[in-house]
Amino acid sequence: MILNRHRTERLQVSIKQVILLHLTTAINNATVFVR
Repeated sequence: MILNRHRTERLQVSIKQVILLHLTTAINNATVFVR
């Protein structure tokens, strides 16, 4: 059960990293588009 919770926490961290990556890419694209 502890292992399962740990796996879920790692999964959430991975999802957060992917979201941050997409947000960063979107911001960079928006900045280039504004220029």
